[in-house]
Amino acid sequence: MAVAYLKRTGAIFLMILLIIPATGESFMEGFIDPKDGALDTSQWLIERKGFLPVPILVTEPAVGYGAGAALLFFHESVKDAEKRKVADEDAMLSLPPSVSAVAGAYTENNSWFVGGGHFGSWRDDSIRYTGGLGGGSLKLKFYGIGGNPILDDKPLKFTIDAIFFVQEMKFRIMGSKFFIGGRYSYLTSENTFNISETIPQIPDVQLDSKTAGFTALLNYDTRDNIFTPNRGHNAYFDFGVYDEALGGTLIITK
Repeated sequence: MAVAYLKRTGAIFLMILLIIPATGESFMEGFIDPKDGALDTSQWLIERKGFLPVPILVTEPAVGYGAGAALLFFHESVKDAEKRKVADEDAMLSLPPSVSAVAGAYTENNSWFVGGGHFGSWRDDSIRYTGGLGGGSLKLKFYGIGGNPILDDKPLKFTIDAIFFVQEMKFRIMGSKFFIGGRYSYLTSENTFNISETIPQIPDVQLDSKTAGFTALLNYDTRDNIFTPNRGHNAYFDFGVYDEALGGTLIITK
């Protein structure tokens, strides 16, 4: 998740300012790794629950500069989750708290994204659920491959409007570190290629596609923390089937 990505980056400074006003050294200690003295959000996640805002900065040349934000809600802290831990501590990793999130971003060329999701850990982490829904619009340009005099002056403009939906459920196998479960994913996109702006003799083309499939998965997880792990392994073996019967299709319109 975004928390893991921002574990040791300069964006943590802005995140701290957004959470609450600084209250002195005791507040800052929550963002310092006691082992190496570096910035780290792990301790904050262990001790606290509630809302955590995370800034999003976009610097991708294809869509231009932009900004956004994600708002995560921790339903309980890691420490609270630990209180629910089963007696056999060696059989379970640190119990992860349930987290809900919403996010959005916008860039200078009018590309945008919005979405939300939820991660749930239930029954002493014997059941894990992950679900999300979102959509966006990307306005891009294609300059060809290996240099093209026409596309160098007039790149091919195209737009991708997409919506995604995913649902995943995993069950721990008899108190072990193995999970078995399944995932359903759905992605619909409308891809419009404005060819006539570059080559007037060729009309615009629209490619509409729907990708849907079910994936059976086996997960081996020994991490000590799912957000900012210090040790452990997280391995997946999955097998997916995608078919029109599950909601997928491909349509080309002009």
